[in-house]
Amino acid sequence: MNRVIRISTRSSDVFKRVFVESVKECGIPELDPPPLWKNETVLTLFSRLQKKSDILASKVNKDIVIVPSNGYLLQRESLPYSFIREIVPFLWDCWPGSWDTLAETLKLLKVRLCFVTSTQVREIMQSRLPEIKFVHVYEAVNPQYFDKGKNLTERNNPIFEIGRKHTEYHRIVASYFTDSRWIDGFVDDYFGTLSNTQIAVSFPRCDTHKEMAGEIETLTERYWESMLSRCLMLGRAPKELVEIMGYNPVVEVDWTNPEKQLAEIYVHLSDYQELVDRNYQIAKERGVWCARIPMILEEIRSFFGEN
Repeated sequence: MNRVIRISTRSSDVFKRVFVESVKECGIPELDPPPLWKNETVLTLFSRLQKKSDILASKVNKDIVIVPSNGYLLQRESLPYSFIREIVPFLWDCWPGSWDTLAETLKLLKVRLCFVTSTQVREIMQSRLPEIKFVHVYEAVNPQYFDKGKNLTERNNPIFEIGRKHTEYHRIVASYFTDSRWIDGFVDDYFGTLSNTQIAVSFPRCDTHKEMAGEIETLTERYWESMLSRCLMLGRAPKELVEIMGYNPVVEVDWTNPEKQLAEIYVHLSDYQELVDRNYQIAKERGVWCARIPMILEEIRSFFGEN
């Protein structure tokens, strides 16, 4: 029996919407929850009801719904389809504080196959819930949003601390650019700013927000965004990035003398153009959803064809 695969999300997060649109481009239709199920009171009521009673219908031979979510919100974001359809979560941001909630939700929803974007989380959850198959998929992006821009020496923005900042390295950047020519945090024209930036400061979350990430080191889309915008990445590469690229695409911070290193990079900025161009070419092949989605769909079809 061929089981129909669909995708559904309640989230307005840009990266989840990009994922959904990429899945749709592969021929998978999107389910839009009925208006009643967009009401917060209804969601809260049925979330509580679902937790208190085993009212989920049998999922055998039911259609499949891919639900992009995270460790905390999966139950709500699976409604109403978790009552009558097979839920296959695709999960980002499963930090240690969410693991107990996630494990309970996966058991509640009778999940049998789950995709996660962290190799470490996959190993930990697989150990905790051996009855579920966990599959790791690297984060990715849609390349159509990015502009490769001009070469490094022709760009106007010297450095961009994207999103979360590394506290210690932020002080170094601030002391070097005393005229406040650097950009930090979030900006309105994010993609345009990236394509006009020379250096993108990039650290894993476990380096910048250890209280949240703990020891979980994972590849996030910020690295792909920087490479597809042909920025020089300066900071630290997560192990997953080195694995998928086959080399380290990041200029690692020299903590013995980071001020001197930063100054020397700007003196010899053109020397890094070859690395930036290599990163760009490989990111176009290995950092995009169109390279991931067929594998995800094949895994789903193979798993439910055998179970």
